[in-house]
Amino acid sequence: MPSYQPSAQSESKSTDRPDIVAVISKILNHHATKGRRKPKMFPSNVGDAAKFWIAHQPPPDDFSEAMTPIYKNDDLVGYDAPYHDRVIKTLRVFLGLKDIHQVFVIDCIDKGMTYRGEDMQMYTEIAKQYEIMWKDPEAYKEKASQHLRRWE
Repeated sequence: MPSYQPSAQSESKSTDRPDIVAVISKILNHHATKGRRKPKMFPSNVGDAAKFWIAHQPPPDDFSEAMTPIYKNDDLVGYDAPYHDRVIKTLRVFLGLKDIHQVFVIDCIDKGMTYRGEDMQMYTEIAKQYEIMWKDPEAYKEKASQHLRRWE
């Protein structure tokens, strides 16, 4: 389980909580310095691009993704930040996708689907099922429950 050391997140050696925009901006800057392309739909400003990505992610779950301090000998040494981990993981997977797949993922997110870094074959199947479900949600639920009953 990765933890975030304060010194890795800020210029000072303070025990400030890591800022998700700063963390994502740092990753995007690193991505750019390696000569890799920026996703076409991302704003040109790195901070705005970070905010764009965060806005396209589900908000943190208050219980399972809450940031918690890490102590060593009663001294605060960093934070465990599961939400940061999830947003970073999905960004890294997203940045590795082809342009057409990036556009597809953002389009799906804009339609209400979530993206958790699935491979494109799986995500395409999820998108197909999502479209089928929203055409007739009640029929979809009934059909799904029939399939589930077979396993009882």
